[in-house]
Amino acid sequence: MMEDYRALFPVTDNLIYLNHAANSPEPLPVVAAMQEYLHACSGFGTVMEKEWRDVPGRVRRNFARMLNCPSEGIAFLANVSTAINLVAGGFDWQPGDNVVLGADQFPANVYPWMFLRNMGVEIRFAHWQHGLMDSLRKVVDKRTRIIAFSWVEYYSGHRHNLADVGILCKEMDIILVVDAIQGLGVLPLSQPDTGADLIATGGQKWLLGPEGQGAAYFSPRLLDRLNPKAYSWRSIREFMNFDDYCLDLKPGADRFEAGTPNWPGVIGLGAALELIFAVGLENIAARIQALTARLLDSLAALPGEVLTPVNWPHRAGIVSFIPAGIPAETVRELLLAKNIVCSARRGALRISPHFYNTPAEIDAVIVALRRLLT
Repeated sequence: MMEDYRALFPVTDNLIYLNHAANSPEPLPVVAAMQEYLHACSGFGTVMEKEWRDVPGRVRRNFARMLNCPSEGIAFLANVSTAINLVAGGFDWQPGDNVVLGADQFPANVYPWMFLRNMGVEIRFAHWQHGLMDSLRKVVDKRTRIIAFSWVEYYSGHRHNLADVGILCKEMDIILVVDAIQGLGVLPLSQPDTGADLIATGGQKWLLGPEGQGAAYFSPRLLDRLNPKAYSWRSIREFMNFDDYCLDLKPGADRFEAGTPNWPGVIGLGAALELIFAVGLENIAARIQALTARLLDSLAALPGEVLTPVNWPHRAGIVSFIPAGIPAETVRELLLAKNIVCSARRGALRISPHFYNTPAEIDAVIVALRRLLT
């Protein structure tokens, strides 16, 4: 079944592409949707707006469907960093407050918080490697306002149990911020099951969408607590009334969509979501589980260290491996010379297959690694 979709990914004609944790090659439906929109703009200018007017609403509803949440909580944003900065910059911070961050996560969910030190906010790190909940309980207290975690770690590929973190946040009235970019598109995620107040992602990785276009969910209680420092003309309820200035904000998260949206990006993201729904998130998860299990089994026999957990509940689509005797960056370059694409991160080779990859491609990577390392 999954092989039926390979024709939608022209990259398979040129490469064994196993680098979706970095960027995904756009599938043909995404390219076609964006081209159709741009051709309409080219041929008809603003006259074409009416026929495209309902598309963003459909994309918003589909993203909400992916998270099992109300569409009113969805904002189209450029990337994860934009969403995180909206929260960090819009919260009512008081000196002595603290934010707890997951150690070892991608900097998009770190640097926006670190700037709060200038406001007297303490930044604490939970070193989850020896037990997530124990590490959190050691550092949270009554002045903890936010816990900010990655659902799936970009380096090791470790997947966290967000539901447990959500329970702790509910007990202590803490806002839970989740960078979901390395999990959405691989695994189903239900916002009510996690209790997350912000779930942010970019579209360019596992969601198979274009760069520079993401989306985020904002919970009602987070919306109530945010007062961002910047608004746009589209933040206003009656934003098409250009003559009567009235700072009456939209009730939903779309108040954060600054200025004219990236409509080609939104439309591309929408096409990517429709493809994912057509394949089925459960089917995608099962396929990636099987491919990464095959990879992990073979890597265990090679010289080096596997960083990624073997058990499926603790991993997603990323497999990280530190090769013995040769730098990971060198291995990456040698694999690229064989038209095999992956990443090197912090001394580890990071391999990240998607649903359209095949067991034969995984085997080809292992054969190439065996020749390099043994």
